[in-house]
Amino acid sequence: MTNIKLRDVFSHPAFFLATGFGIGLIPYAPGTWGSLLGILLYLALHSLGWMLIWELLIVLLFFFLALMACNVTIEKFGISDHPALVIDETVAMMLLLITVPTSSIWVIIAFLTFRILDIFKPWPISIIDAKIKSGLGVMLDDLVAVLIGGFLIFIVRQLL
Repeated sequence: MTNIKLRDVFSHPAFFLATGFGIGLIPYAPGTWGSLLGILLYLALHSLGWMLIWELLIVLLFFFLALMACNVTIEKFGISDHPALVIDETVAMMLLLITVPTSSIWVIIAFLTFRILDIFKPWPISIIDAKIKSGLGVMLDDLVAVLIGGFLIFIVRQLL
């Protein structure tokens, strides 16, 4: 596996985006740092007070930009899902946060739920992660984690 270095991150906009503006190079738990970046970006977006549909459209646009950035990065470095590629966690966290209230407790629950699903990769997340070796695979396994996490959080919220 080719190692992505800091100089690489700043050599192309796709590498900069795919590595979560470089935070994917943090050596410990880069996916967690990418998820935390997603929380910060979503809270900044949400603070603008726009309607939910605009938030969703912006995050979906970000998803497609991230998909392209992952494809470019994978092609350049010959990797399928390098740990430094954290934009998938960033965008996934933003998508999940759209589905929950922005109170601290629900943000924390969403974060923990997503991280557990992303780390342990239960079925069908594990199948996508193992079979699709492209930018789509990088993004899609996290999108499925969002769907599962959003469903689980929805169930919990209905029970409360």
